Amino acid sequence: MKRFCLTFATAALLMGQSLTAFADINGNGYYRVRNYGTQRWANLVDDKGSIDVNANSADLHSLQLLKDTETILSDPGSVVYISNLSGSEYNVATQGTSVQSLLGYPVYLRTNGSANGQSLYMIYGKYQGYTKYIADGEAVTSKEQGRATINVSDMNSNLVKWQILPIETTGDNFFGPKPSLTVDGKMYAPLFASFAYSIYTPGTKAYYIGRTGYGMAEMIEITGAVPAGTPVIFECVGNNASDNRVKLEYEETAIPNNSLRGVYFDYSSSSRTNRTAYNPKTMRILGKCSDGSLGFITANIEYIPSNTSYLVVPEGSAPELKCVSTSEYEANLPQISEQIYAIGSMNGWNFSDGSYNLLPQDQNTYAGSFEIPAPSSDDKNVYFRIYTNLENNDRFSLGAWGSGNVNVNVSETTPYVGNFAPGSLNSWVLPNWNGGVVTMSFNLQTLAMKFSFDLSSGDDPSGGDDPSGGDDPSGGDDPSGGDDPSGGDDTGVETIASASGLQFSNGVVISEGKSPITVMNLAGQTVAQGSGGNLDINYLPKGIYIIISDGKTLKIAK
Repeated sequence: MKRFCLTFATAALLMGQSLTAFADINGNGYYRVRNYGTQRWANLVDDKGSIDVNANSADLHSLQLLKDTETILSDPGSVVYISNLSGSEYNVATQGTSVQSLLGYPVYLRTNGSANGQSLYMIYGKYQGYTKYIADGEAVTSKEQGRATINVSDMNSNLVKWQILPIETTGDNFFGPKPSLTVDGKMYAPLFASFAYSIYTPGTKAYYIGRTGYGMAEMIEITGAVPAGTPVIFECVGNNASDNRVKLEYEETAIPNNSLRGVYFDYSSSSRTNRTAYNPKTMRILGKCSDGSLGFITANIEYIPSNTSYLVVPEGSAPELKCVSTSEYEANLPQISEQIYAIGSMNGWNFSDGSYNLLPQDQNTYAGSFEIPAPSSDDKNVYFRIYTNLENNDRFSLGAWGSGNVNVNVSETTPYVGNFAPGSLNSWVLPNWNGGVVTMSFNLQTLAMKFSFDLSSGDDPSGGDDPSGGDDPSGGDDPSGGDDPSGGDDTGVETIASASGLQFSNGVVISEGKSPITVMNLAGQTVAQGSGGNLDINYLPKGIYIIISDGKTLKIAK
């Protein structure tokens, strides 16, 4: 087999990283590699590639060569870690990979002159008697970008010679992030690097994200060294790389429970693509929230940029999560106990009346179904918000998501899915409401909410003048007998609306998910509860009830 498979560790490491391995090396450490002839820096942008020594061809697109030093100083892909394996054999690592781990082969080099007191090196790989050297294939030195090649005709050309330069905190060869975002006068960079580092420039800081939810992201400062491969938010003090220098480290303590993730590569060419697609349902990007604060927002991008951190969130999470301190996070957690409440024009904004109460379905989800009559006033709209406490205090409000006065109209013709915000005073509006049953579900962790509607009932959801008799929906004058749909003398029941996994048979509610069961009347009051998968409600009086379990809702006539 005469083909070297290089994932940047073969092409770039042979070309750029291994380069650094041999440049006036003072033991294992961090280096950068620069071509002596063109003064372009080696930078790894992908971890794929190959060299076919038999065909004298190579795919070295992974190794980018750039002249602009300012760009390189803030690019993690230019920082390589060189370690000696044995004698003249070295391993080169960067961007989460290495030559040795990918190929199983070391990198070699030999000196070829010197310049300004520094050795010049030739970088090469060997396989079954074949030797291939890496060079800058773009001979026009004025061009910003070069390309790597193995087709070297002149072995004395400066294009095949490389400088390997140690990275330090002082001097001209250092690493420092550059900010991409300014919020409230502070500058930030979402950063993901394969090397460890600590704060060097006073005033700079590195943060990770701990807990998320309730419209917040807990931002925690890292006080020691940032471990290799840790996605962070880096707070800068200046716009230039030199303003935000870090000290490269070799030992660090892992950061537990970091909700951030990172991407090394965002690369696309005619031969391959190495990118991470952005999913707005489960990913948030560092940005400016609608209220002007720092946070993680839903972005309008296709791919995550290279060496960038991003936040992973559950599907259905709020569009924005504001970055807050640990104390702010805990102080702004919803103060709830057994239930939350729908308060609005349907009950005259009466905080002393908790009849529209939503009960817990699991640790974070609350739900309820309510018969909301048509308004009797000239204004035919129904307005409401959810409150976590019946005190008339706006800090307990869970309102429609958005900044400013942006009440959200909810169409009753289809189920509605959206988000809410703690402390928001924006209301949901049922425009021109003619009456019906509204089922609500709120997840206090993801800030996701759902509404669904049953408008078939008009003023009486049972379809008659009196759900307990008269035009009984069970088909007879008395649901306990006569034309009882269940047959015999058993309690007659009729399922008005079905829900997969939730059944009602012979007076017993059955939840296939084995979740707690709540039975409510049409006023939203809880009339029965059960902790297991079955609940017998034969003892309840005749009428129409709403059953809620495992996030599902079932409407029955008994």
